[in-house]
Amino acid sequence: MCENLYDMNDNEVRYAAESDMNVLDSILDYTAIASFVILTNTVYARQWALTGKLNVICIAMDVQIITLGIIRLIGMRREARIAHLWSFLIVFMGFMASLIVSRSPNAVILHFAAVFAALFYTTCIENRESLVRFLRRFVSFVTVLAAISIVFWLLGSTLKTIKPDSYVEYLWDKYVLTANSYHGVYFETQRGVEFSFSDWRNDGVFVEAPMYSFILCLALGTNALLLREKAFKSIVLTITILTTTSTTGYVAICIVLFAIISTTPVKGKTLNALRLACIPIIIVSMMIAVQFVLGEKVETGSYSVRSDHLATCFKLFWDSFPLGVGFGDSQTFVNAYTYAQGTSVGTAYLLAQGGIFSVVLYICPLLYSIYRGLARKDWLFIAFQLCFAWEVFCTAIVSTAMFWLFVWITMLRWPVLVMLEQ
Repeated sequence: MCENLYDMNDNEVRYAAESDMNVLDSILDYTAIASFVILTNTVYARQWALTGKLNVICIAMDVQIITLGIIRLIGMRREARIAHLWSFLIVFMGFMASLIVSRSPNAVILHFAAVFAALFYTTCIENRESLVRFLRRFVSFVTVLAAISIVFWLLGSTLKTIKPDSYVEYLWDKYVLTANSYHGVYFETQRGVEFSFSDWRNDGVFVEAPMYSFILCLALGTNALLLREKAFKSIVLTITILTTTSTTGYVAICIVLFAIISTTPVKGKTLNALRLACIPIIIVSMMIAVQFVLGEKVETGSYSVRSDHLATCFKLFWDSFPLGVGFGDSQTFVNAYTYAQGTSVGTAYLLAQGGIFSVVLYICPLLYSIYRGLARKDWLFIAFQLCFAWEVFCTAIVSTAMFWLFVWITMLRWPVLVMLEQ
C-alpha cells in the first residue's frame, strides 16, 4: 500500500481514479433508481399527497435526477450531447401542445417534469457498458425490495407470526386510506383476492399490487431477457410476482417463461425435438392458466371496470385527435367513465391525454425497438418489449418517471448502442 500519491505509479493512480469514479457512478445510479421507484405510487409518495406536499416533492426529486444527470454529462463527449437534442425537442413540442389544450397547466408541468427527468438521465448514459451497469443495479435494488416484502408477507400477512408495529394514512384516488405498517418497509394496502391463500396481497411499499407487479416485471424482464443473468434473482422476482396475485403479472411471467424455453439451446437432436414438441403444450397450458385467472377477474368486477376505461380512453383519443385532451385533465375521464374511479389502463390513457405526441413518444419507439429486434433476430429482446407493452397496456403508470425511463432506455438507447457496436 502506498503512503501517498507521490509514491504511486501511473497504473495505481489510474486504478484509484477509476475506483473513485465507480463509487460515484454507483451512488448516482442507486440514488436515481430509488427516486424513480419511490415516485411510482408508493405509500411514501401518497403520504406526501395527504399532506399536500406531493407535487413539490415530485418536482424536487425530478430536479434531483436531472442534477445527477448533469454530473454525468460533464464527462460526456460533445457529439453525444448534440445527438440527443432531437429527443428533447420532440418532448418540448409535446409539452407545449399539452399546455395549450389542457385545463390543468400544473398537472402538465408535473407530468413532463417526470418525462424530462427520465429522458435527461438516460441520455447521460453514454455507452452500453454504463447502461448494463445501470440495469444491473436496478434489478438488484428491486430484488432487495422483493426479498423484504416476501419475508413480511409470509411471516406477517399470511402466517401472522409477526404483527404490524404501526399504521399509516395515505391519499389514493381522492380517498384517505389506512395501511398496516411493518417498520416502514412493508405495508398491507390491499386485501387478498378470492383465489389467494392470504388475507393480504403482497404490495410491498406500493399502494396497489399492480403497481408493485409492474416494477417487479420490469426487473424480471430486464434480468432474464435483456441482461440474461443468473436465475437466482429471476426466481426471487417471479415468486414475489405470484404473491401479488396480479393478473397482469401472471401473463408477464408466461411471456418470459415461453421466451426462455423456446430460445434456450438444447444439446442433442432428441432433446431439441422433444422441446419443440412441448412448446404447443406449454402454449395451451399458459392459455388455460390465463383464462382461469381472467375468469376470476370477471367475477370480481375488475374486468368490467378495465373494459369500460379502455373503451372510453380510445374514444377520447379519436374524438380529441391530434392533440389529445391534455395531461392532467382527469375530470374529463371521470365524467366519461361508466365506472367513475381511478383509471385502470395505461396505453389508452396515454393516447387519450397526449394524442399524436403520445404516439411519437411511445408507440413509435416501441415499434422501432421491435423492428431492431427482428433485424437482429433477437427474440428475447422482442419478448421483453412485448412484456413491457403488456404491462403498460394494463397498468396506469404512464405518468410516472419509471415508465418513461424504460421507454428511453430499452426502446431507444439499448437498440442504438447495440447497433453501433456491431
